This record gives sequence, C-alpha cells and structure tokens, in this order.
Amino acid sequence: VEIPAQVLSGNGTPVAVPDEATPLGQAWSSAALTPFTIQDGRAPASNDEIVVDGRIARSGDIRIGDAVMVATGVDTGRYTVVGVAVPPDGDRLERQATVFFHDDRADELAASSGAADLVGVIVQDDADPSEVARAIDRIQEPIPLDVLAGDERGKVDAAAGNIMVRDMGALFGVMAGFVGFVTIFVLASTFGFAVQQRRREIGLLRAIGYTPKQVRRSILIEALAISAVGSVIGLLLARSVARLVVEIMISWDKLPGSFEVRPSKVASLIVIPSGAAIALLAAWIASRKTSTIAPLETLQEAAVPKPRLGFWRLVWGVLVLAAGGLCVLLSGSVPATVGVMFSLGVIVLLSIACVLLGPLVVRIGARLVMRIPGFPMTEPDALAAHNTLHQSFRMASVVTPIVLAVGMTTMMFGFTSTQEAAMVQVTDERMAADLYLVPETGELPRELVIRVGEIPGVASITMATTLEVGIGEGRDGYFPYQVMAVDAETIHETMRLEVNEGTLDAFGPGTIVVDRMAELDVPGSLGTTSRVLFPDGTLRDLEWVATTGNLAGAGDALLSIDDLPAGFGVSLGMVNLEAGASVDDVVSNIDALRADGLAVSVLTHDQYVGGVGVSIQQEGWASNLIIGSAAAFGALAAFNTLVMSISERSREFALMRMIGATRGQVLRMIRAESIILTLIAVVLGAVVGLASLTPVSVGITGDAGALRVSVVGVGLTVALAFASIVGIALLAVRPALRSGASTAISVKE
Repeated sequence: VEIPAQVLSGNGTPVAVPDEATPLGQAWSSAALTPFTIQDGRAPASNDEIVVDGRIARSGDIRIGDAVMVATGVDTGRYTVVGVAVPPDGDRLERQATVFFHDDRADELAASSGAADLVGVIVQDDADPSEVARAIDRIQEPIPLDVLAGDERGKVDAAAGNIMVRDMGALFGVMAGFVGFVTIFVLASTFGFAVQQRRREIGLLRAIGYTPKQVRRSILIEALAISAVGSVIGLLLARSVARLVVEIMISWDKLPGSFEVRPSKVASLIVIPSGAAIALLAAWIASRKTSTIAPLETLQEAAVPKPRLGFWRLVWGVLVLAAGGLCVLLSGSVPATVGVMFSLGVIVLLSIACVLLGPLVVRIGARLVMRIPGFPMTEPDALAAHNTLHQSFRMASVVTPIVLAVGMTTMMFGFTSTQEAAMVQVTDERMAADLYLVPETGELPRELVIRVGEIPGVASITMATTLEVGIGEGRDGYFPYQVMAVDAETIHETMRLEVNEGTLDAFGPGTIVVDRMAELDVPGSLGTTSRVLFPDGTLRDLEWVATTGNLAGAGDALLSIDDLPAGFGVSLGMVNLEAGASVDDVVSNIDALRADGLAVSVLTHDQYVGGVGVSIQQEGWASNLIIGSAAAFGALAAFNTLVMSISERSREFALMRMIGATRGQVLRMIRAESIILTLIAVVLGAVVGLASLTPVSVGITGDAGALRVSVVGVGLTVALAFASIVGIALLAVRPALRSGASTAISVKE
C-alpha cells in the first residue's frame, strides 16, 4: 500500500525534499520490492515506529531515536525513528522520499482493510517470469489485474518517472497529429505552386497524348520519390534531434534523468509510409485540376495568370470561411471542453479558407496598400503593386504559408494567457471564501481542519479534496475524471456556483454535480445515476442532480466529501470570517496549529486566484510546443515557396534590365513586393490567430472578455516576418542578376 506521508520538523514545517521527489509512506514489508535496505538501526516493530530514507534523514538532520511528526491524509502522528534505509548505491532515490511504517499502521493509514495497491511477485530462480505472468492471468477471475514483467514493471514504480514519460508521449502524439495536418496543408500549397510553374510542360505532355490520369500519376511518382528521400534524411537526423529534445526536457524536469533515446524499427516502418501518404495526398490535391486542363490553354502564355477565381473554388472558400465563423459563434453554447477545442478547428478552417480565397485576398490587399497615402513613391514600388495585383495566384502561394505561420504564432502567444485570464476570471467569480488553506504536505487530516473552524473569528470552513475517479460502466469500462469532493453543507457559503440545470438544493451525500465543460464526456445525464470508481476500488452510485457552468479549474464534477472512502484527507480548506474579525489574528491562530501538524499556507482570495494563473502559466509550455512547432513548419514552407516564386522569374528580371531597369531598381521592386505580401499576410494571420483564440475565452467564460495576446510577442513575430521575408527575397533574386540580361533571357524555362 502507498500513502502520501510527509515528515515534519519540530515547528510543523515539512522536511525539505527536492521538488521532483514524491513523499510516500509504505509498509516495511514492501521494502523487499524496493532497493532500500537498513543502513542504521532496525525495522519498525510497533505502530509508533518508522524507518526513513537517507535523503529525509539528511535533509531533516534526523537521527536514530528522534521523535518526529508524520502528516498523512488520515492524521498527523508522532513516531520514533528506529532506522535509516538507503539504496545500495547511496542515500537517495530519484524523485522519491520514503517513510516505512509498521505493516499494521500502514494498513490503518491507507484504510486498506487488507487490500493492496500493488502486489509484487518474486519468482524462483529457475522460473520464467513470463510463464508465471501468464499463469496469474489465467487465475484472476474476481478482479482483472495488469500483470507486468521485465521493463514493464517500471510503470508502477514511483521513482521511474513513468507518469512523466506517459504525459510526454501523449504530448508528442498530439503534436505529431497537429503537425501532420499542417504538413498536408503547406505541402498541398507548395505542390500547387510547383504544378502551376509547370503548366506549359503539362500542356506539352497533354498535347502529345498524355491523359489526365497519366499526368497525375507522373506527379504522384515524383512526390513519392521526394518523400522517400526526405524520409531517409529525416530518419538519419531523428536520433540526434531526439537526443537534443530529451536533454532539454530533462533539464526542464519534464522527463526522468534516466530516460534514453533508442532507435525503433517499428517507428521507421510507421514514419516512412506516413511521409509517403502525406506527400501523395498533397500532390493529388495540387494536381487533380491542373492535369485536366486542355493542352492549348496551358500552352498559351496569356493563360498563365488567371483573371479570377473559379466559381466552385469561390463557393467552397466562402463556405469554409463561414464554417470558421460559425465555430466562433457556437463556442459559447456548447460544453466548454468542446468550445476550447473549437480554437483548433477555427484556425484550420480559416487557414483552408485563405488557401481557397488567397488570390482574391491578395488582390483586395494590394488595392488597399495602393491607397495608402504617399504610395507608390517610385516606379519600382508601383510596378511591385501592379505585379501583386495582377499576379495574384502566384503571390497567394507565398502569402498562404506566411498567414499560417503568423496565425499559429499569434495563437501560441495568446492561448495560455487567454486560458489563464479565463480561468482566473471564473475562479474569482466562483470562490467566495476569505481565506484558503493550501497544504504544504500532500493532504491534511480532517480533524485538524475542523479545529480551524473553532478558532475565534472563523464563521465557517469548507473542506475540499481533489482526486481522480473513474466514471462509467459496461463495455467501455471506467474513464478518468478529475473531481472535487466538498462539504455539501457549507459549500453555499464559500463557493458561488452557476447552475445551468437542476438544483444545488439536492446536492449532498449520494449525489454528483457535473460541470458543463465535461457534460458531454461524463456518462449519463441529469436525473440519472452514475457509477463512480474511487482510487481504492470503492464503487458508489451517485445521482446527477445539477449541471454547473463555472466549475472550470476545480474539476469535472462535485461530489460530497462524505462519499469519500476512508483514508482521504483534505487538499483545500476554504474559510469564511465573521464580520469584523481580524484576518491577522485568525492567521496567527492557524499558524499556532503547526505544532500539531497543520502544515498549511494561508492565502487571501487574491493570492489564491493569482496562484491559479501561475499554475496555468507553468503548464503553458506544452501548448506552446505543439502550436510553435506548427508555426515553425509554416515559416519554413513560406521561405521555400518564396524562393521558388522568385527563382522562376529570371527571364522577367532579364527583360526588365534589357529595357533599362538597373539592378538596384529590380531589387527595390522585389523588396516592395515582399513588404506588400508580408503586410497582407501578417494582418490576415493576426486576424486568423485572434479568431482562433476567441473560442477559448467564450468557451470558458461565455464571452470574449478574457481574450489576451502578448503584444510584445506578436510584435516580434511581425518584425521577424518582415525581416526574414524581405531578406530571403533579396538573397534569392541576386543569382538571377549576376549573369548578363541576354544570357538570362535565352535560358529555357
């Protein structure tokens, strides 16, 4: 059995352990499953004796025979230290600080009634562990167990960092899926531009008898060959990049220090076909229409710059744009989890709309730029505006990836801050207590929290515990949900809950209140009964009596604290003061209870609400990593398309020089074009990014009041976009200007 257990110093302050360590209490008999052995002293022989690990002993200057307090969720007891245990290689175990109790006392503290959290099986020397595991699988009739052998055992080892690895795996899975979409998006745009460059070549193929199917097949074969080369290069780089990423994550304490990067043949078998599939899909999207164009149309030079969008492209663009706007409007009328997820849907839909309507957007943007007072200033500037206006299809291929990169970056700089502002707003409106007791240990014993309610000046105190439970039943089993168990009698005094359906008057033991963020996910509906599985295996049937709209940040549902099985402590105390009571006096009296084991931080309302924002900021790196990787990919695609666009115009630049334009005038024209395109793209990208953030605010708070964006971050992005695009454009055009004009214009396309 495992229980949270924190050793306290004489004044009630927790003995310091490293931030990554998890203070745990275990029965001494379970030491056989750990690397701990007695270094000094002996094993506990009675319920008032403990063994501490070397890390705790050193940090708290604890010696054999010392009397210490140990705080658990059940109580804060006084124990005599009779032994110090260490692993074979020293006095520390990564991410863990352990207290060993007598077996009977551990069962009492865990309220296990003889049940176990984990069973360790030690096989005979001549036995095959996998054979034993299969035998256990065959006999587990009453309760299904996960039987783990070999390296799989690390999944249940608190010191193995398995939760870190699991969370990081989920994070990179989401990132892979999101970047996969962006890859299809930008490659379709890049392939589309490449195919547009080859209209005359495709026309010649069609003229000599190639069918549209054969043209598409040739393009798909090229895409397949390119994807094969790219995949091989990617796999060669993958291990080095993975090691770099892992080192960064270890330094950020997001992965255990023992994590190693190992090559995976299975991953290679997945990655190469995936890369090929993405490339083929992008090439098919880009080539399906161009391959069907009549040969004479593609051979006519005048037919290359299209005058206007096709009817169906315009229709689909408007429909996709409307769908993105509809997602923004609907985000406030659906469960908040769905509303927040709409943010990704909005940026996807609006990005697709930009692709479909890109030429039209470029023309409108160019006309607006031309109306800026004082523009154009010179002939090259006027020519750049003319090119942007009349070569909108080519220019749109450059604008689209920039829009995606700027939109993703704007979303990255605003997602966490908007979520933080929304959660802080909801928490500020929901919490009505004057003071908040936040444990410095894992949990507080209820009996100590109740004593706070007896302090002069305290009107009431509400105890709350956050935990993960399973809700569901049947073929799909139980799904994990974060819930808050509260004192139903006093919750009305310390929390202002917004009821959407049902009534809180019926809330009490045997009932559950579900937040609208989880309404679609939690099995059941208002008035029905949901089966809840608690961490210790206890099952309870709870009636769904109400749905609340502002529980965001506290959990997916509310339970009565009386429904918790024995062994659970208090993770938050909400205190209301009497009128005229002195806050300083109450806080001083609460601090006096430290000597009895009440190790808490006492926060005011503003301090508690501010802490919610800090916790969201600390976790914001994950969303920034996901969105930022997509933004980086969009930026690379923008640079690639820009270079392709300029490199095909060598004959145009040569013609300009033959009729009298200087190298400086050509460079100025390219610079002006780049500025116009970047201006259009960053404005459109910022609009797309802001629109994608709106559902985050609306989904959580019901309005757009919590929308936040880092002005500095977006400003730096815009400045970087202008500098990069203009710089790359000027570098890309220089090779075309090195050779003579007559030589350049005679080069075959």
